[in-house]
Amino acid sequence: MKNFLVILLLTFLFSGNVYSKIILLNCPQVVFERNLGSIYYIDTVNEKVGRAYFDKKNKILNVYNWFYKNIIFKKEKITFNDPGRGLFGVYVPEMAWLAKTEIDRINIKTTHYQKDDSYEYYLDKYSYLPEIIKTKIAKKRAEWKWIDSVDCKVHNVKNKKNINFISEKEWSDQQKKENDQWEKEQKKKNKPKF
Repeated sequence: MKNFLVILLLTFLFSGNVYSKIILLNCPQVVFERNLGSIYYIDTVNEKVGRAYFDKKNKILNVYNWFYKNIIFKKEKITFNDPGRGLFGVYVPEMAWLAKTEIDRINIKTTHYQKDDSYEYYLDKYSYLPEIIKTKIAKKRAEWKWIDSVDCKVHNVKNKKNINFISEKEWSDQQKKENDQWEKEQKKKNKPKF
């Protein structure tokens, strides 16, 4: 009996990923003929949500499983703060509290919320307080404002070989490289012609 329990325990330890439920949630949102929607990489066992995009050139799915903040899994929904939703899609983790996404696990859709403009009022009203305290007050008192809802499609992930997990450092290095290249092009472009 002990041998059976040991074998059963070892089986569970070494095959943990076999039972994990990984899905891709594709939530297209077409604006002016461009898809501005999101793809979410969701691991329901480890309760992780990552931002994902498909690299058509290399035929690979890039996943940033560190991108979203304050992820909460519940039976009917998954909620998290989106640090890239508010300011033109720029990743600003300090401002993640201003944007919230809810994934409806029953009706398969996402709903986006944003803190209303009263958060600025609270930041100004308590400007004499330290930054951390006035930000906490603004977080608590400002109300969530509905932005939009998007219907989504679920795709089960059975094969992970075409998934590339990008670390925060890799992403940061890539952003720096692209920014340096852009600045170099701008200098060249804006150089006097005579």
